Amino acid sequence: MQACQGCRIVVIGAGFAGIEVARGLGAAGIAVTLIDRQNHHLFQPLLYQVATAALSPADIAEPIRKMLRDHPSVEIVLGEVTAIDGAARAVTLASGVRFAYDAWSSRRARRIPISGMTTGPPSRLASRPSRTRGGSARACCSPSSRPR
Repeated sequence: MQACQGCRIVVIGAGFAGIEVARGLGAAGIAVTLIDRQNHHLFQPLLYQVATAALSPADIAEPIRKMLRDHPSVEIVLGEVTAIDGAARAVTLASGVRFAYDAWSSRRARRIPISGMTTGPPSRLASRPSRTRGGSARACCSPSSRPR
């Protein structure tokens, strides 16, 4: 894990995959910035029970900060990513704020304009930490894979 000291990981979206990536990397002590438009995670498979009044909306929505409070290396940012600049290694929010990264992860990348990447995201993390157990983070953050 020493190779990841100083890594800047940006996770876009706090859906199932985004929460699990942030949780897995946060448990390993890796600095993560999780960006989402909402301040809560919605468990959508139970929406029909809210619609039929079997559950209250509070039963299927959980604050993101509450879900990740045991991982102090995870920063949660409320905002909408409007662009990813691969050449500058930064994501831009609708507010104009930019976050630099060493690696990024998103299940919504097809909806975000990506510039500066010719063959796809070279340092994109796997969206399923349960498969990789953080191996992708170690690989993308190792000194040999960082740009000089």
